[in-house]
Amino acid sequence: MRRLVLNLEDITQKINNGQSAYSISKELGCTKNAILTYLKKNNLKSQHKCKVNYNNLMKDHKDEIITLYNSGMNGNQIAKKLNFSDGHIMALLRKHNVDIRSKNLYTVDETYFEQIDNEEKAYILGWWYSDGNVCDSKLRLCIQQEDEEIVQQIKDCLKTENYNQPDWPEVKKFILQHAQLFLKNNTNLIPLRQHLLYYIKNQPHAKQLRQKLIEVKTLTQLKNILKQK
Repeated sequence: MRRLVLNLEDITQKINNGQSAYSISKELGCTKNAILTYLKKNNLKSQHKCKVNYNNLMKDHKDEIITLYNSGMNGNQIAKKLNFSDGHIMALLRKHNVDIRSKNLYTVDETYFEQIDNEEKAYILGWWYSDGNVCDSKLRLCIQQEDEEIVQQIKDCLKTENYNQPDWPEVKKFILQHAQLFLKNNTNLIPLRQHLLYYIKNQPHAKQLRQKLIEVKTLTQLKNILKQK
């Protein structure tokens, strides 16, 4: 393999003439890193700084970006479409006083956990603590599909929009699924009693069911209780 011999005087002259390391590498048939290493070794600095002014580049796309955002596309989608970064897209929108949509899919009561003053709040936090994790200031939950009803109840507590209360037959199905999963690792339903009570919240016969559920021990007993209603 032929070894490339670089001439210090020649490269110095090219640098002083304003050539970039990339331009010199192409001219001499070597890599840009080889030129940069050579410059560093000889205490030389490239005078050419390649800085892209994204604000200038996006000027021609300003109206298109605003139109796309107002049509429903988000910053990430626009960035991919126009080959810009999400950050630059959002900066342009803010600069031109475009109303930025919330990233939340639902409207919730953000003050709900300011005071933990009831069992529901304590239960939700305990459930999140056991089944979730916080990473980069975001809460992530890993749950089974059978726990969907719990999530629905949490949504109800947080006063979210887009929530449809399940009917009683559907609630009974979730109760049984939860109990069956619980019994895979437990011998009885006693520890699950307080959680079962959340399923019957807002049901017209909740009072009678509550009296029976706080005494349930087995799956057979639970099935019999649910058949009566």
